[in-house]
Amino acid sequence: MLEDASATPPHTREWLRVGVFLATGIAGFFLLTRFDADLMYWRQVLLGGDKPDGFIRQITVSLRQIPTVLPIVVTLIVIASYDSRRKQIIPLVLSSILISQVISNAGKWTIHRDRPAAVVEELEELASLEADPSWQGWSPGIRRGSTTQSFPSGHSSAAFAFLAPLAMFYRKISWMFLGLAAGCAVSRYLDAVHWASDCFVGGMIGYASAYLMCRAFKVSTSLAN
Repeated sequence: MLEDASATPPHTREWLRVGVFLATGIAGFFLLTRFDADLMYWRQVLLGGDKPDGFIRQITVSLRQIPTVLPIVVTLIVIASYDSRRKQIIPLVLSSILISQVISNAGKWTIHRDRPAAVVEELEELASLEADPSWQGWSPGIRRGSTTQSFPSGHSSAAFAFLAPLAMFYRKISWMFLGLAAGCAVSRYLDAVHWASDCFVGGMIGYASAYLMCRAFKVSTSLAN
């Protein structure tokens, strides 16, 4: 019997996924940086200059807390108590978070980008510009305040690094984990503490960290299985 020529070897599918991921990341980053100022302007128009109030505020605060210590510890305790794969899942999640934070913090301390609050008074002018004026350039080794550490979003990075591995293990509810991670990233934009591209790149860093650790722990990275 002839071998099915349409069958793609596993390693080829793997490289295709990596290629699509990188292409999506690069295209998304440049697209969002082009419209960062406009997106922040319309966020200002719809929600006002300060952080959201009422129900929206409750949602953004809740989503922001997802990649913090308490939710991570509680989740890992539940996994340790009820999942026989605990020896694989827990080290994978922790190493994924660690790598993502090393990368995102390296970006924060070497790439000077002002947070939206630093330029919020100029939003009326930003709406007519092709790009926002928040990029101040490459300045490694210079200790700066948190107002210049906008890029990338550490919360977005940590959220995807925490939840993407869980999505790969618990595939029936992968949509929930990835949705929560995306919600955390969006909440940072809605709170006007990060530009949209900061959140996007942070999410890509977190997901890439999870992917690399899944490969290191020999866990299937396909959500389709």
